[in-house]
Amino acid sequence: LKIIIYETNTCKKKGLAIEKNVVILPFSQSRYGGEEFAVVLNDTNMAGAHLLAKRIRKNIENLRIKSLKDVRITLSVGVTIMDQHDTQQSLFERADAALYQAKENGRNQVVTA
Repeated sequence: LKIIIYETNTCKKKGLAIEKNVVILPFSQSRYGGEEFAVVLNDTNMAGAHLLAKRIRKNIENLRIKSLKDVRITLSVGVTIMDQHDTQQSLFERADAALYQAKENGRNQVVTA
């Protein structure tokens, strides 16, 4: 089980962009907190989860929305992998910590934990 938590600046627009750009991939996406979403991947290693997160981030960065002229949409992502000792809480806390590290490092990037 892999989890990606990412924060958005314009959540609804980004959520739609993710559905539009990577809907063919087998994952579950749901809102997690105010401006955050969680993506849970099954049967994916850290490299695969990291690659997907980078792809989603790039698709969002390249997204152009007519009603948001001159607005650059960015995406910060935290990625982690579940180990045998994890609880749901510890897994989400680690992914969340990676997300906040991405934001502290300047935003619009993917950080693994």
